Amino acid sequence: EDIEFLQDLCKRVYISPAIKKYIVDIVQATREPAKYIAPNLASYISMGSSTRAAIAFMEVSKAVALIQGRAYVTPDDVKAMRHEVMRHRIMLNFAAIADGIKKRIADGSETYLNIIACENAIRASSQLKDHIYALLSDEEKAYCDKYVGFPDCSVDRIVPPIRNEVPTTVVVENYYEWNVEKASFKGEIPEIPGMNLADNLDAYIERKLFTLNTGHCITAYFGVLKGLPTIKEAIENPDIYALVHEAMEQSGAGLVKKHGFDAEAHAAYIEKIIKRFKNPYLEDDVTRVGREPLRKLSPTDRL
Repeated sequence: EDIEFLQDLCKRVYISPAIKKYIVDIVQATREPAKYIAPNLASYISMGSSTRAAIAFMEVSKAVALIQGRAYVTPDDVKAMRHEVMRHRIMLNFAAIADGIKKRIADGSETYLNIIACENAIRASSQLKDHIYALLSDEEKAYCDKYVGFPDCSVDRIVPPIRNEVPTTVVVENYYEWNVEKASFKGEIPEIPGMNLADNLDAYIERKLFTLNTGHCITAYFGVLKGLPTIKEAIENPDIYALVHEAMEQSGAGLVKKHGFDAEAHAAYIEKIIKRFKNPYLEDDVTRVGREPLRKLSPTDRL
């Protein structure tokens, strides 16, 4: 009732035509950046915000005004939420990184630089490297080959879409694993808390892909078929648990044979993953985990 009351109050907060135009101009600037910002910065934007950004700006600026004890929106209310509204709605390209490398060359820098793309993708750093190299000359590529590393990594941490009183709060599970390919670093390898240096990254990538990811999506698909909305409810179903566990055991046998994992340690890894699926605090939806089946069931992914 309190939340509904506050939502109703937000709707009553006044936003003037001038503020609305200010919001539209901000969003439009991301769609036609060359008209509003310096050419070198405009070139870094490949796609601007949609009209939904303007709607979000109006909604959140009303809430900010209400929190400040006002019944009207000011430009400062809009500015206060600019990062939260816009940072995930603007698609940047790779030109900024390429320009940064070019500046290092112009400055005569011989300091090593390592760029790790911590994305939920297979060898994301290598993919990033290909995009950046496409913007460099042969001489600039040779400089990168000597001074710039793109270590690939494997990231394992479940981040469910949980609603929070603060919309920008990210909720994660306690467990995490971050394996980074040791041989791809240039220069001295930095000490980063939580980073595990891997001699054979493919082994870690496939262990995650064919154990965690495979078990996760199987749980999701059977959960949908049985009308169970969350991963926790699905894995606690005896029939689904048996199917998921058997699938993970079969993939595990292949991983043990291919990469030489310790069989008992891998069996314990499987049990740890299933325990993660049962975490009552994650409340992960089967629809989120099972989405994008064309990618997840492609020959280059979980199959």
